[in-house]
Amino acid sequence: MNPLKINFIHLLQLLSSVEDQDRYQSEVNVDIAGELVCMWFDDFYGRGVRERLAPLLSARELELVDGFHSYYEARVDHLPQTYAKLRESERWGEVRQKARDTLTTLGWDKVQTVWGFGAV
Repeated sequence: MNPLKINFIHLLQLLSSVEDQDRYQSEVNVDIAGELVCMWFDDFYGRGVRERLAPLLSARELELVDGFHSYYEARVDHLPQTYAKLRESERWGEVRQKARDTLTTLGWDKVQTVWGFGAV
């Protein structure tokens, strides 16, 4: 599997898992609330990155990932700015669940990825 696609799946797995988010927060020296937004909208699915990723995805994968993106985008401006508050936010819980549903539907919840970005 292409490394960009693997890293993309890894990010979606991170967005779906409070345990992975807690682990990530414990390993870095910044509050990850902003990181979880920037990684999705700037690094992996915005500003031309979607166009690099699109050829690596099937039509169904792209449709479901676009659906997740729209869902997340509709809620992002109303999310708390700190991880402690984000973690407890009902709205963030809904985003996590949508990420989890997307992963499960695509079978990506079973994809093994390496912990950390840029590791592949």
